[in-house]
Amino acid sequence: MIEVRCLHELADAAPWRAELDALCASAERPDPFSTLTFQENFLERDEFREQDRERELWLVCVFDGDAPIGYLPLRRRVERVFGQRVRVLTQLATHDSDRPQLVHRPGDGPRVRDAILGWLAARKGEWEMLSLVQQDPASPLAQVARVPGCYVRHLPGRDNATIHLRWPDLREFHASLSKKMRNNTRRALRALLGASELSYLCTSHPGGAAQLLDAYRFVESHAWKASAHAGIARSEARLHYLRGLLEPGHPMRLSISALLLGGVPVGALISSLYSRRAFALEICYDARLAAHGVGTAMLLMGVREAIARGAESYNLMSSFSYYKRHWGADIRPTVNVEIFRPFSAVFAKAMLGDLKRRLFSPAAGPADFNAARRASDEEEPADRGGALPLLASDEERARMGDVVTAVRASGAEYLDGAALRAAMPLSDAPRRAVAS
Repeated sequence: MIEVRCLHELADAAPWRAELDALCASAERPDPFSTLTFQENFLERDEFREQDRERELWLVCVFDGDAPIGYLPLRRRVERVFGQRVRVLTQLATHDSDRPQLVHRPGDGPRVRDAILGWLAARKGEWEMLSLVQQDPASPLAQVARVPGCYVRHLPGRDNATIHLRWPDLREFHASLSKKMRNNTRRALRALLGASELSYLCTSHPGGAAQLLDAYRFVESHAWKASAHAGIARSEARLHYLRGLLEPGHPMRLSISALLLGGVPVGALISSLYSRRAFALEICYDARLAAHGVGTAMLLMGVREAIARGAESYNLMSSFSYYKRHWGADIRPTVNVEIFRPFSAVFAKAMLGDLKRRLFSPAAGPADFNAARRASDEEEPADRGGALPLLASDEERARMGDVVTAVRASGAEYLDGAALRAAMPLSDAPRRAVAS
């Protein structure tokens, strides 16, 4: 017998936690963002949680007898629309995640979806809108056409970009790219890999990664993300959230890597591994080295790390698909599913939006450039070659030196310049050196 239960405290899921985690691991598209551990960290540490008025957890679980067969983590918040109080249900984690999904036992997707939507439809008096963003086309939720007594519409979501790893090493991956892309990466890397005192550090050890997070923050302070207020250090709440993902035993299994020039971090990457799927979560590089391929080097080493950790795919997440396509990523569209209670204020707003789209030309598609980064570059133009400015003060060098020493002591992978050059997919020697 199918039964739907709504839990408003994650602690109430404790009796079935192991079974719910098993459902997530066995999903058709396993991802760490659907685990209760990730949801718990998001619920407690999301930097935007204070913006949600009257936030309430709705963990909607479906049981077949005593066994859970699926769940959908939601949160309810209150908005003001046309001066009216509106209750909106959304997925719990709508950012810092990949295509929030309905978790279900293999083959039970439609049954779990119908049970949850039927349960929600019977409680329309408790919400005015249900927003299900970035649904994969194969998701049962993306295929919702009607809900009794509700209005359903579909809007384009942000594309996902994933590299499906079918190569044994980085060189073969690089060889699979277009000739133009291979030439571009080699050209970008020659100057960088000719630098003296170049090295690379990577660790997935929770303690070492927590220390290397300081190196990431140092790089970010000189990256375009800092001026665009798009980095991890934009708030203490953001850092608190990331430190939660680094706690021992967390299913995200974060790793942090850094490229060092003269002992100073100039590029950094935060990745995750779950069920043989790797995810690129955050990347940054020193804007003063923008012309020297640091971002290219970090992404290549990210692919190398994913292959070495046995990942079947490397998920570059959403946005900027025009760029990620050049890296061999499969670009997959998503759909935003919105379900409204008719004649509510938010329903009227949606109807007006639909009318506007019909009367006027559709909005332009996503730009083929990063607008925030371009604006940052215009404010602070990057170095375009030649000798580089001093990358760090003596005090900063000493502090970063202590971080690197501590991380290496935790068992991190360390490559000196020669080993790093050997790892990179270059077939010829560097032509020009970069001052370090």
